[in-house]
Amino acid sequence: DDGLQDISIAKNLNIICFNGQNPIGNGFLIPAGPLRERLIQIKNCRIAIINGKRNNFFEKKLKSISSNIKIFQSKYKIKNLKKFKGKKLLAFAGIGNPENFFRLLRENGLKVKHEVSFPDHYNYERIEIENLIEEAKERKLKLVTTEKDYFRIKDLGFKKIDYVSIDL
Repeated sequence: DDGLQDISIAKNLNIICFNGQNPIGNGFLIPAGPLRERLIQIKNCRIAIINGKRNNFFEKKLKSISSNIKIFQSKYKIKNLKKFKGKKLLAFAGIGNPENFFRLLRENGLKVKHEVSFPDHYNYERIEIENLIEEAKERKLKLVTTEKDYFRIKDLGFKKIDYVSIDL
């Protein structure tokens, strides 16, 4: 995550990842769009991983920039799915694209009744978590977040928050 842009990291293999739903967004760089580098930088990558359904048009675009790039498909899988089956959820996330997390929950048949999004790498305040716990309690929902967010707030000592464990 973010390593491709970090020039202080000595690299011998560059892997770039794309969201299959919307691989390059509007095509602009941050902050106007989702890209961290211009698409032409793919020429420096040996592997592209597209998370989601196959997109032949996009794969041809990648190959037109770098004919040697190897392209792989991936998919997220919820490891602890049974834990949330049949429960009504209040899901929150502070990741790059929270909607991907919420969609993954819904695609796996989970009953997401309310979603709360925070900015990427969000530094949660105690009061915000307390408010989420209270809202879940009032709505009779189970509070769930991403594993990344859970470990970011775990030291605050909250016991009523669970996380979705994901494999790729």
